[in-house]
Amino acid sequence: LVLSLVGWELVKNMIENLLSVLKVTLFFWGIIFFTLWMIQKYSKSLWMTLVKNHVTVRYFYIFPVSVTWYTHLLNKPMQKVASIWKPLLDLWFGSGVIFGLMAMVGSVAILIWNLVNMMTATGTDTGGQILTPVLPGVNVPNSQLPYYFLALLGSGVIHELGHGIAALNENIPVNGFGGFLMLIYPGAFVDIALNDFSSLESKKILKIVCAGVWHNLLVALLAYLLILVGPTVSSPIYFSPDGVVVTHVAEGTYKTITPSSIITKINDHVINNTSDWNNFFTSLYEEDYIPLAYCNTKFDTLNSTEDCCDPEYLGSSQCWQYESEGSVENICYSARELVNDNYCKTNSDCSQEDELCYSAILPESIQLFKIETDDGDFAMTASHPYHLYTSVQVGNYAIRWSFLSFLPAYTPYIFEKLFMYTASISGALAILNLAPVYKLDGEHALFAFLDMALHRIPFYLLWRKTIGDAILSATTLLLIVNVVVSLSIL
Repeated sequence: LVLSLVGWELVKNMIENLLSVLKVTLFFWGIIFFTLWMIQKYSKSLWMTLVKNHVTVRYFYIFPVSVTWYTHLLNKPMQKVASIWKPLLDLWFGSGVIFGLMAMVGSVAILIWNLVNMMTATGTDTGGQILTPVLPGVNVPNSQLPYYFLALLGSGVIHELGHGIAALNENIPVNGFGGFLMLIYPGAFVDIALNDFSSLESKKILKIVCAGVWHNLLVALLAYLLILVGPTVSSPIYFSPDGVVVTHVAEGTYKTITPSSIITKINDHVINNTSDWNNFFTSLYEEDYIPLAYCNTKFDTLNSTEDCCDPEYLGSSQCWQYESEGSVENICYSARELVNDNYCKTNSDCSQEDELCYSAILPESIQLFKIETDDGDFAMTASHPYHLYTSVQVGNYAIRWSFLSFLPAYTPYIFEKLFMYTASISGALAILNLAPVYKLDGEHALFAFLDMALHRIPFYLLWRKTIGDAILSATTLLLIVNVVVSLSIL
């Protein structure tokens, strides 16, 4: 069923990307394993330094799966910030509690809305889907993984620093701060010297718990602002052309598309920026989408000896299908010579009497693309849309001055992508981490909110755990269903 929906080519490409991520992961952990073995065997002093700095490795059988680093170096700086700015921080973290309440209610509403939209969507339309699981090698191109992981690490560090400073502001000691790498996912943590949150006042609990998502909201807004001002800041050196600039082409894929070229049109879609580029590829998966056909005169191929419609054919001609005098016929002809801007669905769409409507005969899920550049030239390629989209990376910036042509055109693109992933990940953390779900910050926040709101109600304490567990169980199930359904339509 999956293969019939997405096509062999797409599944093959996803598997290749996943294998690529897996190979890099195994290679990376192989280096770590070998390095640690060498240090332990030949450099006892360096090994003791690692142990003293709380660098630990956890194993699954004999395979290392995580590296953790723990430090006390940030304790004094965080304590200093908490003590100097205490009145301001009281107001700051109090505002975070207000946002936390809105985030908790909003997260449940978003999960319900997201699930309803996915369940009512038809065909390949994802409806109003708000949340999408992010899977390296599947819906994150390998070339964008550095931005993704860096944004994930940065968002996690800011989140945990928020918890730590909020705890110190409430006179609760912090033992230390650390970072970790679990398989391929980076993260951070803060070690608060408190065994049981329930021993604190509800208000203090909420200030500490909500501080993480409150800081994530700030980071998401800041990243979004930097995206908006990016063109202005970079304008002395870079400009945004009418089109998208090719910043990277995966090795061994599309030789007719070159880096630094400016794409202005693809098929019948005018491309002014990356949003147009993304929208074009999204449109290819709409339920009513029909691959383009082209009006052209009837070609004389009586002397042609090619059989380009044979699946084993490896020549340069393209197999076309057209209707003439009530019968459907095939023809072999160069795609570059036949394709034009006169698009059609049937012969009746062609303006000239001697013109026919030609549609390309291609393997399942493969489409023909005409990619035009700003110099008036164009390239033809037959590809799966997903493969083209992930293999050709584009940006909104080009070098303004010829004497600066030695500068890489993709520099603004790097910051733009990093800020986009940061805004997306931090924004998601700001909302979803306060969802009343087991093992998330929302679990502690839920009981604190319930205590503040219901503590005067008779017999509340007898039903406190039952009420809380019921809400947590329902929302956890809601989150799991969202993830499962999202993965099924990914």
